[in-house]
Amino acid sequence: MGSRRALGRGLENVFADTLGARRSLPLTSIERNPRQPRQGISDADVAGLAESIGRHGVLQPIMVSARDDQPGRYYLVAGERRWRAARLAGLTEVPATIVAVDDRRQLELALVENLQRTDLSPLDRAQAYRVMMNEFDLTQEGVAEALGVSRSSVANALRLLSLDVASLAALRGGEITEGHARALLSVSDLAARVRLLAAIKQQGLSVREAERWAEGSGAERRKRPSRRRSPDDEAWRREVGSAVDRIQRNLGTRVRVRGGEKRGRVEMEYYSAEELTQLIDRLTAA
Repeated sequence: MGSRRALGRGLENVFADTLGARRSLPLTSIERNPRQPRQGISDADVAGLAESIGRHGVLQPIMVSARDDQPGRYYLVAGERRWRAARLAGLTEVPATIVAVDDRRQLELALVENLQRTDLSPLDRAQAYRVMMNEFDLTQEGVAEALGVSRSSVANALRLLSLDVASLAALRGGEITEGHARALLSVSDLAARVRLLAAIKQQGLSVREAERWAEGSGAERRKRPSRRRSPDDEAWRREVGSAVDRIQRNLGTRVRVRGGEKRGRVEMEYYSAEELTQLIDRLTAA
């Protein structure tokens, strides 16, 4: 699969050398692919397809591979939505193309099918890349070459797996987007990341707003010339820092306090006339 055009072609063209017989198989003889990279197939999605299958049947065959250890049984290689929907629609058999593939080829087939779908979860994509690297001893370059994608896209996807548990759960659950996740990854301090995640979920921050917040979080942690502060000064800065966090969550923009307890200024950022209007509205709200 060295060609970068692989993902733009149908599965039967990409894997023409592996295709075998096409026949109708009992649904009970087919098992879910243990290497299926896509974990988040919604029940509603399957139900909608089942309704269509109930009226028109399965128009596109699924792909299966024969199990060597159990004659007459098959692993599902591609077409899990159709397989699940056919069962839901009450079918007993489904049209299937039998392919002769090894474990690596099975995973590649499942990946190609899912990568052609625009709704594949970014975490499912990243997990599949990692499985390929671990099971087949591939580098990022090797995964990219096998699947016909860029190495940078593989690297960026894999970075998502280094998110903390709460951020991973939010991404998996659709509470944040992949763009939000990348903004969270840029915040190394876990406490600051937790605050940003809360702001994204509670205040509905856009990706751009989250990125600005992340940049501000990093900037405020840059090393500055060391200077001894009194306990009172430290306590004041902690109190102000906590207040600034709350203000940023409420306003949805970056806020800085310049100066000290007796003298200074408060700065708030905006990047368009619309954002300025929104900021003024929030500041002047009763």
